[in-house]
Amino acid sequence: MQEREFLVIVRVHAKNKRAATNNACELLNRGGDANRVVDLTKITCDDAAEITSPLSENGYAVILWTPKELRDAAPGKVQDRLIELGWGVINCYQ
Repeated sequence: MQEREFLVIVRVHAKNKRAATNNACELLNRGGDANRVVDLTKITCDDAAEITSPLSENGYAVILWTPKELRDAAPGKVQDRLIELGWGVINCYQ
């Protein structure tokens, strides 16, 4: 079986980044229950919302398109262009 890449989102409460990382690693090492395991090859709209919502809620601008939505567009080129356009929008709102 070919190895696949997964994103594991674990929410832990801690006073700082190092403690949060240690708590998350300890939880996973003990076989703890991750809130959700997302198969990066099959992200659904619900998965995308779960991945991006915590970032948006903390002040980040997040855009995520699935390969289906990108159709034949090169993801890297789309990302680079959106970053360029994003700076224009950011500058307009300052």
